[in-house]
Amino acid sequence: MTEAAVSFAGNLTDDPELRHTEGGTARARFRVAASGRWEQKLSFFTMIVWRDQAEHVAESLSKGSRVVVVGRLQQRTWTWTAEDGSARSTVSVSDSSGNVYQPAVATYRGTGLSQAIYSARDIIGAGPGANRVTVAFDKAVTYADIRIMEYSGLDQSSPLDVSSSFAGTSSQATSGSATTRFARELIIGAGMTSGSFSSAGTGFTKRIITNPDADIVEDRSVTATGTYSATANQSGTWLMQMVTFKAAGQ
Repeated sequence: MTEAAVSFAGNLTDDPELRHTEGGTARARFRVAASGRWEQKLSFFTMIVWRDQAEHVAESLSKGSRVVVVGRLQQRTWTWTAEDGSARSTVSVSDSSGNVYQPAVATYRGTGLSQAIYSARDIIGAGPGANRVTVAFDKAVTYADIRIMEYSGLDQSSPLDVSSSFAGTSSQATSGSATTRFARELIIGAGMTSGSFSSAGTGFTKRIITNPDADIVEDRSVTATGTYSATANQSGTWLMQMVTFKAAGQ
């Protein structure tokens, strides 16, 4: 992700959309059309403001309003390694509700496979099928397998704790271990394989095995700090990752 301070003037292309996260935080999103001083070409920017400023924007601005924007411009791109070893970049990880995604576990490569885990905290809620998540690459990716899960009850400001990644050839895939720092945590395991996953590891609940790629997502909740790993049964070479998120109120 790259970030830079910017300032520019422009006009709103539509009315601001005011919504609240699960934690009750106000967030307004709107688009601004701006042109350069010496050219007529328009550039479009999606703006996000929070809390009191969000409430003020929703009340005072509307489509066509002239604004001067001063803030941080973020371009969310991350390096992704292809199977042939060349570098690719995800051009965006986004959804139709405007939630902000960050890498939770960095891209890991092994046994001819690559995988990463992204997360968004304190999300804007949506009904079943109402929120569309998009992952875009700047070049074609062979056998992309996107798995999406949603959880509640996690810390809304800084939920991410620890992670681990590993790859191998044994019949049981394992992420390798990591030691949690909080008593109540959600542990998520995600794996890819050249064969197929058949079941979650001990203590974990299988949430999905994809079709046709037969990759897995599993999870478990724990109530004590400790050293944990995510395991799952499969047939082939594999790559397994684990990430933990602390529960709210700790």
